Amino acid sequence: MPTRRSLPDFWLTIDPGDKHVGYASWDGEECTAAVEMTPDQAIDTVWDLAGFGVIKLLVCERFTLYPWLAAQMSHSELYTPQMIGALAHIARRHGIPFEKPQASKLKEVYNHPDLCARLTRSVGHGKHARDAEAHGLRYVVQLELQRAGYA
Repeated sequence: MPTRRSLPDFWLTIDPGDKHVGYASWDGEECTAAVEMTPDQAIDTVWDLAGFGVIKLLVCERFTLYPWLAAQMSHSELYTPQMIGALAHIARRHGIPFEKPQASKLKEVYNHPDLCARLTRSVGHGKHARDAEAHGLRYVVQLELQRAGYA
């Protein structure tokens, strides 16, 4: 994660999936919404917002195919990486910084009860919404640590 002085006025964090996608929007350090939607809804929403020029950072969880899970994915059309590719393309075409943290980074949030307590926007909206909000919270916490001189 790059060092930042602040977070943009409008940015998004996405937890991609083949059926359910977590989508969180941010105003600086505040999560304004965290919901689940379909992959098509997520791509269309990002497309529309990118067209308006309002997205200043797009964060999307990385897809990694682990060898021990590869057999389960055989004959799959790999919809999740297709979605990530579509989002990366939108970001590139609109000049939006695009970052892809590993899913394992969410442990930095979920292993700390005080950070879990800060995941409030996604309550009642599903696991993917919670993961999208958690990815964004990692960015907020990193900035807080930098300000305090710890990072």
